[in-house]
Amino acid sequence: MTKPIVTSAVSTDAAAASAWLKPVALIIVAFGIATMLGAVPALEFPARLLFDAAFWPLDGRETLAARETRLALAIGGGLTVGLGAMIYMAADRVLPRDYAAGRAVILAGVTGWFCTDSLGSVLAGAPFNVLLNVPFLLAVVWPFWRGAGAARSEA
Repeated sequence: MTKPIVTSAVSTDAAAASAWLKPVALIIVAFGIATMLGAVPALEFPARLLFDAAFWPLDGRETLAARETRLALAIGGGLTVGLGAMIYMAADRVLPRDYAAGRAVILAGVTGWFCTDSLGSVLAGAPFNVLLNVPFLLAVVWPFWRGAGAARSEA
């Protein structure tokens, strides 16, 4: 298999995107772990605070006590850790070799997460969570917008 031809603008964009996305991915992993820990009553405080914020205003009403809620926290936390790990590995291994493929994989994953999570949040009566999702979305797509603008200006 031949390696794709990489221009200097693309390799610069890939290096910048990779450097930006790795810490962002680790933050996403940390949120996934905090969510998963909500399944354990003794460790639920970070998840309870997060869900209390999602059901604005902060009022302490979200208890996370139901078994099915704890299961959903474990599943959701695991999927969030997986999304963060996928972004990290794509930034580390794919972007430097094939910028277009890495960009496509990362943007498909984060777009799927954002649309599904945000729609589900609205349907669950927690529309404020959409606003909480926006910084994560922007943090992931920003290096691609920035790099796309830089590549266009060099052409």
